[in-house]
Amino acid sequence: MTKCLFLLALCLLPFVALSSTFSSHNPIELPTATVSPKFLDLHKAKSTSTLSDDPVVHTILYSPVTPDETYRMGNTDGGVLGGYIYLGKAPNSDSPCPDAPFKYNGEGGTSHSAIRLIPYKNIGKPPSIHENQDFNIQFTEYNSGCSNYTTWKVEEQHGATIKGVSLVSTKGGTIGQVDSSWFRLKSYSSEYATGYQLLWCPGPILCPACTSDVCHLAWMVLVEGMRMQIAGVVTTDVTADYYPLVVGFENP
Repeated sequence: MTKCLFLLALCLLPFVALSSTFSSHNPIELPTATVSPKFLDLHKAKSTSTLSDDPVVHTILYSPVTPDETYRMGNTDGGVLGGYIYLGKAPNSDSPCPDAPFKYNGEGGTSHSAIRLIPYKNIGKPPSIHENQDFNIQFTEYNSGCSNYTTWKVEEQHGATIKGVSLVSTKGGTIGQVDSSWFRLKSYSSEYATGYQLLWCPGPILCPACTSDVCHLAWMVLVEGMRMQIAGVVTTDVTADYYPLVVGFENP
């Protein structure tokens, strides 16, 4: 009996030693808000994307998103890429007001700013926002005296501050007019996130017959170390880190 116990102890000894080594020299590193997010390629992810005219719905309540209400818009990824969109100061900006949309990334300060989706034409009674419908985006929360810095507008490529990227600012554009930027939403579901892809489109004034196939995917682009600014276009010669944007809508 004593001999059997001795042999059993010898067999268990390597497992005890391995366990001790793993816990003391190889601790498990849990992700935190300060860990740099890894690039997720939407084109390689297992996903489904649909072109329909269905109503856009609230992330939690599943009620229709309407042009009369304000919402928090955020990236629906459940990891470090998740977070709400807020109005902040663009890098190297000389503007007197916050002038660009960012996805909150734990950098401190405001974590979200309410927005409205303002369609070119209303659909339904009462009206609600639908997929593949043209709309402008406007922040409804802003500093006093900064009401002219609320409407989303994609920068011209030749004036881009980062090569290969057309960032979104709030420095211009008129709601419902040709000089503003027009967006659409398209259902999207993958192993990373479920919600809506935000598309930057030519708009109903310049191209009333354009389908969503000619639109550009919006992205999040890393600026100033850890801030994530929203971009309307990312081209193949981009020089910055960029990440997929799949949005959802919640109460402000």
